[in-house]
Amino acid sequence: MNAVPPAGVEGLDMQANGIEIGPSGAMGLGPLTIGNIKYKTEFGLFQKLSATRPTHFDFRGAFALARQLNG
Repeated sequence: MNAVPPAGVEGLDMQANGIEIGPSGAMGLGPLTIGNIKYKTEFGLFQKLSATRPTHFDFRGAFALARQLNG
């Protein structure tokens, strides 16, 4: 997941978004894609926090929001 050398997975593009890696069927995400997912999720959590009080978040809620926002 490193955007600068040394590279993470050989042959995985920095903007890869769920491409198949090798014959195993494993899927790969490049570091810029991961950063975009992280940004969208953090921004969505901030919007929820700003809209309602009191608000409680845990990893399950953040993960569900990440899936919702990023398909």
